[in-house]
Amino acid sequence: MSLFRYVRRMLIAPLTFLVLTAAGSASAQSSVPSHLAAWWIAVDNVAFPPLWRDGTIVPMEELLIIESDGRFENRMMGFYGIDPGYCAKENLCSDAPLIATGRLALSGSTRATGTGQTFESGNKLLLSDISTAANRIDSPRGDSIIRARSVSATSAWMAEGRVDVDDGMLLLRRAAGEEPRAFVKIAPEKLRRLRAGIMVSNLSALQHWRCYLASATGGDVRLMPLRNDKPMLPAIRDYIAAAHYYLTALTYAGRPTVDDPDPAQRRLAGVALEDLMAGSPAKLPQPRTVQERREVRAVARYLTVLVKGEQPEAAKAMMAREFPGVSLRQDLTEAETLALTTYLRGGADRNRLFCAG
Repeated sequence: MSLFRYVRRMLIAPLTFLVLTAAGSASAQSSVPSHLAAWWIAVDNVAFPPLWRDGTIVPMEELLIIESDGRFENRMMGFYGIDPGYCAKENLCSDAPLIATGRLALSGSTRATGTGQTFESGNKLLLSDISTAANRIDSPRGDSIIRARSVSATSAWMAEGRVDVDDGMLLLRRAAGEEPRAFVKIAPEKLRRLRAGIMVSNLSALQHWRCYLASATGGDVRLMPLRNDKPMLPAIRDYIAAAHYYLTALTYAGRPTVDDPDPAQRRLAGVALEDLMAGSPAKLPQPRTVQERREVRAVARYLTVLVKGEQPEAAKAMMAREFPGVSLRQDLTEAETLALTTYLRGGADRNRLFCAG
């Protein structure tokens, strides 16, 4: 080795060590606690509920989906079904449209608790590599406002809160003293089912969603309308499971298939939709053929007839006449079917759950 190369190597080596040391220190101070990797739903009244009430946007809840490696998706969960024709024409193709993606880190220290971690004073939630999605979220006017108010519009948030395996709360402020954005950790399937519960009720999400969320989970609609640290009543747990299945049947019953006799419907069968919040493939796969769609339509019709007050045996006989040759699926348990009819028919139970009447 020449003297020049030796001297150059000795000069570079300490610099490399310092860079690696600094990177290791930054990684230790700016990381994602394991329990932070989850779905988080907004429950504050700061950013978006005022826009619901004045009609600027339709009712939508903000979602922050964090991966274990720090990647995140910022979305808006809507209370509507998605249609391939509307998707092709209007570019609204998701039931939880994407706002932005990026990377996230928590800068500061955390204190271990019995089941998780609590953020110490001075923590910051740092967002980087943010890429704004081009898809439609709401109306053209609403889209720009949504993006400006979303979590991903700010690169550094003052963070307080706690996280554990099943529960957690994040309070995010851009500046000291301002009212915080509040997010609660929630399992994706639980959120899908809760959302389905309000959608199949045919009640306004604007008027009933937050109060229903509180009554279903034991929260306080005035403070924190979602509680994950309280067990859900068995009847409500059965109801939201059945509601998600029912919503899936209603959604899939109208989807075009590749063998549809109508050429326009065959073309729409190729439109890519994102069913992030609907869909229950374990129990009711999306139909690929006209015959499979008839089976799904029979399920949707059967449950609709039950909800309207028909007795099960009479409803089954009706389906045999309306859908000859179709074997009626019976994927719900008796308890789930009972809960579905109980909470969707009028009465005190329905009024209490949905804060109606």
